[in-house]
Amino acid sequence: VRGLTALTHVLRWRKSEAEIELIRQSVELDMKAFARAYATSGVGSSEAAVMAAHEAACRIGGADRLAYPSVVGSGAGACVVHYHPNDKILRDGDLLLMDAGCELNGYVSDITRTWPINGKWTSAQEDVYGAVLDAHDACVRAVRVDHETSLAHLHRLSVEVLAHGLAKLLKTSAHSLIRSGEYTKYYPHSVGHWLGMDTHDVPTVSIATPFENNVVFTIEPGLYFRHDDLDV
Repeated sequence: VRGLTALTHVLRWRKSEAEIELIRQSVELDMKAFARAYATSGVGSSEAAVMAAHEAACRIGGADRLAYPSVVGSGAGACVVHYHPNDKILRDGDLLLMDAGCELNGYVSDITRTWPINGKWTSAQEDVYGAVLDAHDACVRAVRVDHETSLAHLHRLSVEVLAHGLAKLLKTSAHSLIRSGEYTKYYPHSVGHWLGMDTHDVPTVSIATPFENNVVFTIEPGLYFRHDDLDV
C-alpha cells in the first residue's frame, strides 16, 4: 500500500493553462490589494490599517480568503521572518515589509514588497534594496527549462549575488561570507517555493527537481538588517 500524496503532488506540480490563468487572476487581485495597502501606509498609520486595507481589497475583489496570515512589519518587525503582531504605528524613516496573498477560485498568490513609510529612501536603504533587486533580477533571468535549472539552482544563485552585495556593505569578501555561512544572518530563508492551490504547494516535489513547462514558483530573495547590528 502506497500513499497517494507524492503522486498527486507531481500531478499538481505541472499546471494546465487554465490553472495558470487562475493563478494569474489571483496575483492580479493581490497586486491591486497591495496598491490599496500602500496608499494606507503613511507616517502615523498602523500595520493593522495596512493589513486591513489589503484584506478588504482582496475580499471586495472576490477572494475566498487570504492565502496565509499577512505579514505587515515596520522597523524592527520587518526583520522578523513571518512577523505577525501587525500592531505598531508606522514611523517616519522606517521601512515597511509586507508579505501577503489571497486565494481566488481555489488558487493562491504570494507577494512580498518593502517600501519606505515616508516615501523616501535613504542612501543605506537604497543600497540594500538594490542588492536584493539584483538578486531577484538575476534569478528571473536564470529561469529556463533545460533539464538542469531548479529552485535549488536559483537559491544558490541568489546567495552568490546577495553575498556580493553584502560584501560591499560589510567590507568583506563574498567568498568569505558564503564559505563561513555568515550570509545566513542576513538571508535566513530560501529564495522561493512552488505555488498553486497552496502557498507552499506540493512540498513532496524536491526543490532540486529541474523545472518543467507550466510549473509555478515564487522568487523572493531578501536581506534583513537589525538596527543594532554593529557589523554594518
